[in-house]
Amino acid sequence: MLMMDQLTHRGLAKLADKFGGLCHLRLGFLHAFAVSTPDMARQVLQVQDNVFSNRPATIAITYLTYNRADMAFAHYGPFWRQMRKLCVMKLFSRKRAESWASVRDEVDATLRAASNKSGEPVNIGELVFNLTKNIIFRAAFGSQGHEDQDEFIASFCLDVIS
Repeated sequence: MLMMDQLTHRGLAKLADKFGGLCHLRLGFLHAFAVSTPDMARQVLQVQDNVFSNRPATIAITYLTYNRADMAFAHYGPFWRQMRKLCVMKLFSRKRAESWASVRDEVDATLRAASNKSGEPVNIGELVFNLTKNIIFRAAFGSQGHEDQDEFIASFCLDVIS
């Protein structure tokens, strides 16, 4: 703890001048490496990536991620590469982002409706209910027919009741 004021970026630069581009530091139980030169950074981030890529996991992280069964804390290997491929190809693709455009439109409309009532009381429950109703209606029937939504819901409720 006495060295904490020396472990700023300037202190680490002084250590790099004295000991080289890769410096091992032991901070209590934690082993840390300070990488200070571009050549060492290239070695760590590209050439030796699989050695330095695993994140340490505490008992809490292991428990919360079901024994590291997620992408953030998974060990580097075939499982991590498969998870990354799924995320890049399926979750974060342009097609997936465009599929959420209608939801963003509904959220924007709800936020505009709330901001237009500045200075007045706002029923958040009603806004959230209408937002959820509009998103579900768009998911079920597409973006067209948004005007007939109230008529459709009214006739559906009458059919369910009778």
